[in-house]
Amino acid sequence: MKRWITLYLSLLLLAVLTACGQTENTEQTPATDPPASEEVTEVNTKENTKDNTDMDTNPDAWSGATFVDCDLQPVSVSASTDTAYDELIERFRALAVNPYGFPTADGAGEQNFLIIAQEMGEGWGYEPSDMIGYAIQDLNDDGVPELVIGPTREYGAYLIALFTLVDGKPQLIFGEVGDGSYAYLQDGRFFYSGYHSASEIGQGFYHLTDDGTALICDEFYFVQILDGDESDVTVYYNTTGSWDIEDSQEADMSLEGFWAWEPEYEYLSMIPFSATD
Repeated sequence: MKRWITLYLSLLLLAVLTACGQTENTEQTPATDPPASEEVTEVNTKENTKDNTDMDTNPDAWSGATFVDCDLQPVSVSASTDTAYDELIERFRALAVNPYGFPTADGAGEQNFLIIAQEMGEGWGYEPSDMIGYAIQDLNDDGVPELVIGPTREYGAYLIALFTLVDGKPQLIFGEVGDGSYAYLQDGRFFYSGYHSASEIGQGFYHLTDDGTALICDEFYFVQILDGDESDVTVYYNTTGSWDIEDSQEADMSLEGFWAWEPEYEYLSMIPFSATD
């Protein structure tokens, strides 16, 4: 699993460094001692982190956390929901089968998907369509099933893209180049891990809004490592997903605790794209 996380995060850094004109990645925060009165601020869907409402607030104590060994079963979805996502599923299946055959793919989340599919295929030596799949599930119990694109459980928990339905049409929640990576926890909550630049790394908790169309930051932690020097690095914290030190406070977290941070993810029951041929 650590191998997949390392690969995925390097892909995220590659995306940040190669995406010209991309908007600034949004905020994330892993907190240990949140302020007495915290405002939970809604952020752009490209901001990625997760919610930590029912977990120990001391990240240093989580360094040995494991993945939840269970499959969440897809919800029963109506024919109209199936139809609404069918075209999108077929499109991503085609991208997974031939990730080098779509140099101008510009649909929602497609460029990010192609970067990851290409790197996964080269890094693991398997067909991306066998490694990546989809699931349709209502993640936040709002009555609208989301379409999740991500690796099958053998290859990790970090998702590639997430869509919901707005007026019956798919809308991307996260999955563009530079969005960072999210792993699902439960009850519409996600853990974010990603790069803002080559020297800025962040982690934190986000949750879906009530209508499921965006992510809200709950806790976000980040570090700035200049010139690879970790001798005097401070972990910063906020609840807005900001990467700005002036908008943050020093967190009660060591750098070692930051690197070791790994909450319990939950695996979704992904259908490999190779099974939809």
